[in-house]
Amino acid sequence: MKHLFYLNILFFAMVKIGKNSILLFMLFLLNSGFWGFNPLFSQELTDEKNGYIKKETIRKERSFYYGIISGIGLAMVSSHQKENTNPHIGYKVGFISGYDLFPNATLETGLIVSKKGFNEKINQQGYSFKVANSFYYADLPLVLRYAVKPDIFFYAGPQISVFIRHVAKVDGDKRGSSDGVSLLNYSLIFGPGYSVSEKIQITAGFEFGLNTLDAGKGFALYHRNMYAGIRVFLSR
Repeated sequence: MKHLFYLNILFFAMVKIGKNSILLFMLFLLNSGFWGFNPLFSQELTDEKNGYIKKETIRKERSFYYGIISGIGLAMVSSHQKENTNPHIGYKVGFISGYDLFPNATLETGLIVSKKGFNEKINQQGYSFKVANSFYYADLPLVLRYAVKPDIFFYAGPQISVFIRHVAKVDGDKRGSSDGVSLLNYSLIFGPGYSVSEKIQITAGFEFGLNTLDAGKGFALYHRNMYAGIRVFLSR
């Protein structure tokens, strides 16, 4: 799982390094752990016997973790030029890997297969039919996860999605096509989460597409997806 973490970091660096200075900061924090830099953290400790609070400096060792993620939600698109679009059932499933930066902050990535899309009703030459559009991607997120309380956290960051295939169901009849679909889709993902236990977390989130999914078709379709899911850690 460490290799997955390194490869995703490298991929993001190659695609976005010149466009997002925040990634430079994230990469610095990541690499600082390998060069022996391990900051000291101040923690307040209560002396119950003498009834006072003292500050003590402790050293927290950083560590990697990995696990699996799955979720289901509503997949939608935003467009000013395409009417009669409705939400589509989407899902995601895959692997996640993270690295502890500080006691309450982690840098996390993963390799996730997701289904996005939308439903639409088309009226053409006197005929009306329904089309269910499903777009399958390999998602590569890079998020900063911050715990505001031991069991409550928030996450946010960029995501690159690599297009796999498009399946359109026209009145139930499946038709596959990848013509005119952008190979790479960029988005921002963010949301809250709750730790049920040390190994299990429940999350919710929103995916805000930044570039159109229809390459050159002129519909200006942007992914807008909402998900709820569960994360299970295999090492923590």
